[in-house]
Amino acid sequence: MSLKLKQYNKTSSMSDEGFLTAITSNWTLSSATKVTYIDNFNTSNGYYFHCKIKMGTNSQKYYLQLISSDTSVTVYQYVKTITVPAGTGWFDVEAIFSPLGGQFDTLYLEYVATSAAQSLGTDFTPVIAFVEMSIINNLLTSKLSVPAGGVLVKMAIQGTAKMLFSINHEEFSLSTAGTFELYDGIIYVEDLGIIAPLVKEIEYDDITESTIFFSLNGTRTNNSFIIDYVYEEA
Repeated sequence: MSLKLKQYNKTSSMSDEGFLTAITSNWTLSSATKVTYIDNFNTSNGYYFHCKIKMGTNSQKYYLQLISSDTSVTVYQYVKTITVPAGTGWFDVEAIFSPLGGQFDTLYLEYVATSAAQSLGTDFTPVIAFVEMSIINNLLTSKLSVPAGGVLVKMAIQGTAKMLFSINHEEFSLSTAGTFELYDGIIYVEDLGIIAPLVKEIEYDDITESTIFFSLNGTRTNNSFIIDYVYEEA
């Protein structure tokens, strides 16, 4: 066993490009709450999804799921529950997921008519701005110079409070103090991703129905963070 101690320091002057690879084309709006890709999601990838849901006089609830556009496929994968409070403006939604099967090509925000939202009626149609869908790049190989087959056995991250990141395609965020520590041997990190969302110039006041903005260009948020890590070579 060979252990190496290193540090990666991402400063604000360094580009945030390379952390995520946006999937900009070949999307179809299947309904107000479904976006379908021309191909199935890859089970070896972690994905970052960002959307905004228009708020209203009542709260809203959604189950974010992976499904297939092929109606003969009845299995689905639950990702997370989203609760949108009543109010004005737009509610921000971010999610990290990795498909457990190769049959999924559609991201579905299933609207759940809770008792608090019954007055919305059966004709209620959600309005969703689909902002970004990206593949999360593995920093072990792209930034941290960990040899192929190597894993992180210990790690500490310092950065912006609540900064989103992924470990082995699972969603995590920094604490309100902007820190996270992974103790020796708790998890072997084979894949690490840092989320730097695209900021796009979207006129939200003009949106009256669900719209895909995946192809729209933007600028990635400029995160600064430090990763201290110990890795084990294969």
